[in-house]
Amino acid sequence: MDMPVTRGDNFRASVVGRYELQDHEIVLLDEIARTMDDLDALAAHVASAGHTIAGRVNPALTEARQMRIALARLVAALRLPEDDSENVPQRRVGVRGTYALGGSQ
Repeated sequence: MDMPVTRGDNFRASVVGRYELQDHEIVLLDEIARTMDDLDALAAHVASAGHTIAGRVNPALTEARQMRIALARLVAALRLPEDDSENVPQRRVGVRGTYALGGSQ
């Protein structure tokens, strides 16, 4: 039985078809695709169960928020160029950690 093509599969295929990636970038791309698919599963759960369960926020919404943050960090770490121009270097974006209140840096 064939598995349905997911949004993560489509994204992975488009990136692999467009860019030449190194092994460590393939690992990041796989995690991005998996995270996209997990977000879609959470969205489907919220659509069927509702935004609230027994008067409380559906825990899937909280998890989805955390996964969106992780997805943004993974995409930033992959550092895909913004356009096809060979003259534009990849932007090096660091993944930000947590912030401390009132502490020294």
